[in-house]
Amino acid sequence: MERIYISGPITGYINGNREAFYSAQIKLEEDYSYVANPFEICFNLENPTYGDFMRIDIRALTYCDAIYMLKGWRESKGAQLEFNIAKAMQLKIIYE
Repeated sequence: MERIYISGPITGYINGNREAFYSAQIKLEEDYSYVANPFEICFNLENPTYGDFMRIDIRALTYCDAIYMLKGWRESKGAQLEFNIAKAMQLKIIYE
């Protein structure tokens, strides 16, 4: 079983697009041993900055075998960065 990271737009969405991330997590847990959901990874940060989120998320991505790109990811600077890192690492890329 593989590990997969969920990437997608957060900024500018109601509740940070949380519903889309959790829906994807439930779906992906059927096929992957570990699903890295940014909302789960960063839940206990106090007064986090955008940079704090990105550092933690990118670290989690580097331990994964695949990345799942949610709809709208192309409009997100963070998701674009995660996509480029995944591509450079030759991870499996799956699109919603």
